[in-house]
Amino acid sequence: MRVKFGLLILVLMAGFALFVNFFIINKLEEDSRFKLESSMIHEFQAYERGRMATVESRLAPARELAREEKLLTAMMLPADTDQAAEDRHFEVFTKLEALSRLKYPAYQIIITDADGAELARTQTGKWFKERWADKYKLVRQVIDTGIEGEDIWMMKDRISIASAVPVRFDGRLVGVLIVGNAIDEELARMEKSIGGSDYAFYSRDRVIASTLTSVRQAYLNDYVSRNSEKIAQVLLSRGDYFKENIVLGEEEYSILLSPMPSMQDQTLAGFAMMRSVSHHLKPYSDMRTFLMIVTVLFILLGIPLALLILQEAYRSIDFILEGAHQIIVGNKDYQFSSNDPALVGLGQAMNLMIAILLGKYIPEDEDEINQMALKGGAPGVRAKAIVAKATTESLPIQSMSDEGAARAVKVDEDRETYFERLFNEFIAAKKKVGEDISLVTKDRLIQKLLRTEEKLCEKHGVKAVRFEVHIEDNKVTLKPFPIKDE
Repeated sequence: MRVKFGLLILVLMAGFALFVNFFIINKLEEDSRFKLESSMIHEFQAYERGRMATVESRLAPARELAREEKLLTAMMLPADTDQAAEDRHFEVFTKLEALSRLKYPAYQIIITDADGAELARTQTGKWFKERWADKYKLVRQVIDTGIEGEDIWMMKDRISIASAVPVRFDGRLVGVLIVGNAIDEELARMEKSIGGSDYAFYSRDRVIASTLTSVRQAYLNDYVSRNSEKIAQVLLSRGDYFKENIVLGEEEYSILLSPMPSMQDQTLAGFAMMRSVSHHLKPYSDMRTFLMIVTVLFILLGIPLALLILQEAYRSIDFILEGAHQIIVGNKDYQFSSNDPALVGLGQAMNLMIAILLGKYIPEDEDEINQMALKGGAPGVRAKAIVAKATTESLPIQSMSDEGAARAVKVDEDRETYFERLFNEFIAAKKKVGEDISLVTKDRLIQKLLRTEEKLCEKHGVKAVRFEVHIEDNKVTLKPFPIKDE
């Protein structure tokens, strides 16, 4: 039973912990996860709407450079012969290199003529004579419409953001200025300052730059390289976004993948917005850990405590069962006794109950019973019990002894004198053995004796019964003696 009780507590505590975990913490966690994903989607949409602000931050310096007088003067030099063209190239390169170093730093700057043919580029004096209008739609757009813009190109073997603006002299288009801005950690940090999430730029098979730690970026790079086919589909989606949940190291991240806008047939790069789900849900993880600790503590402390309480209850049960066994085997004089303070009151109550059931004690009235109940089972029940060991069954009238007959002769005194004498003897005897007399009154004693006498007379067919006070084993008893003739 004790094992079953312990298992019951274990099951209840485990069930409670599971209930709180699955129906409360999990619900809160799912709601928080949904809010995180919704927040990222709203941030992505806001980022899409605010993209022009970052585009403008790159086009503005490109426009200023396209209006530099020294650069325009160099571009307008004659190029009728090959040597003149070479001289113009060198002059444009010199001015472009100086301006880029002093005022307009960039990854690479290229300037073309009105047909899109390269005039010069920074960081190298070599004239490549590349025709950019034939290669990139953005340059053709600037030449044909005069509308500036941005695109994602491969520049110097590196994926970059190319900003293209028209170059005008005396109101006419004389060339196109292309400024290449590298996609790097600085750009990622700038994008993060706009939205708040971690940012990463990626190509089909690797991460280009991010705001993540180097360890997290390595995990993200591994994810991109292992899922190159999926990344390729993202880059071909032309503006849509894809939501994923990935694990970077020991943390779970929610990530939105989207291609970067491009005019080319093949998009070279995309960007990702990321937030740590593990960090966002850490309070719920802490709640779950706290719940587990509390549950374990309740189990470790609650089961022993419950078993201790159960053991106390079993001690009472064992105490009663032992007495019941003694009475069943015929030991009717058995008295419940214990040195345990917790069992003293119970033993006294059981002794009183047995005394009443065996007719050894008859409460004088209801008030006496209530007073005994209030005393916790009548302390000192043995002293309070008026035990009639010699019942009419043990002293049949037919075998009445000479001593009993002599006592029968002695009862010639009137009943009032008899009751007065008997009461005084009874009180004196109880005082002698140290029993409590607080509940004993003359009227109650007389009423009890009269009731007992009436029952005995009716049962045995005698006219009267007299009682005498005896002390046996330091206990006060009233022995009844049946009287044939008064």
